[in-house]
Amino acid sequence: MVSPRGHGVVDPRFHPRRWMMFPEGHGLHPGHGKLRGYERFINLDTGALVRDHLPLFLLLQRDHDTAICLLHPFTGDIVDLPPLATLVPQVVRRGDYDCLPPKCMWLPMMRWLRASVAPTNGARPGVITVMLLLLNMQRLAFATTEDRQWTMTTSWYLPFLSASQHLSFRGKLYGMHQTTTGSMEVLEMDPPPVRRPHELHGPSSSSNILLPPPPPKVIATWPGHSFCKPYCLVECDSNILVLGHSNTSLSQILVYKLEDLIMGSFHPVKSIGGKGIFFLQQSICVSYKVLVTDHVNGRDSIFYMRPEQRDLVEYHLDKGTWEPAVD
Repeated sequence: MVSPRGHGVVDPRFHPRRWMMFPEGHGLHPGHGKLRGYERFINLDTGALVRDHLPLFLLLQRDHDTAICLLHPFTGDIVDLPPLATLVPQVVRRGDYDCLPPKCMWLPMMRWLRASVAPTNGARPGVITVMLLLLNMQRLAFATTEDRQWTMTTSWYLPFLSASQHLSFRGKLYGMHQTTTGSMEVLEMDPPPVRRPHELHGPSSSSNILLPPPPPKVIATWPGHSFCKPYCLVECDSNILVLGHSNTSLSQILVYKLEDLIMGSFHPVKSIGGKGIFFLQQSICVSYKVLVTDHVNGRDSIFYMRPEQRDLVEYHLDKGTWEPAVD
């Protein structure tokens, strides 16, 4: 049921939201019968838990027709987006692959993505722009809630970005990679601009109200010889943090503020505001109010799965020391 106090999916009361769907475990996926139509959401800053009813017939992406919907879980507002399958002809027409994979493989390839949602500046109120970072295809796709199909960028490609090397933040997309010369770069991808009125109503106008987005901008660069994989981007408070290692032995974790790197300052921080960062394939920063541990609030820690040992350890940012993570 839609909340009478809501203002659609752009309701500013929940932006920035910092809410995450709480994993139930034991195979209880969203929509499972045992959950009776409810899901739990956890606030990564306050630790608050909210149990809300979600309609069982709605999915973010349906397999049989590739429909995509945006659902505001707290107001019940829903907007429809074009089916993901509208991208397939564009890939085939472009001939991006010498040997096309079987048709049944296209959609699984497209589902490995990162999405960014923002109001469409210059369009009528309530129109939403969504960007999809298609990681396997190194492309960006975009559409609004008024479009009938997704549009894929054709004039530029993205470098390959692993799951931890990209981030959606305040309506933009960010990616981090190492160049062929060995230096590190952070890329910023802006939402696509809106077409001008004469482009919308002229005889050759497109059903898409958006122009292609500009190529990614390099907003930060620094030497890569002392910044080693694995590395990631993570949102913490109102900042983007850049995490990596000081050497190939992975003995020390480095944390930088992106805003410092943009200004040319390469001094790692020693405090993250008394929070904990889970440095995993999908990294998140959380308050200790979220964690059921004996930790004292205010401890700056990074929880990390060591690649070779495959064990979860805790790195103390202020001391530069390691210990087994609390179970």
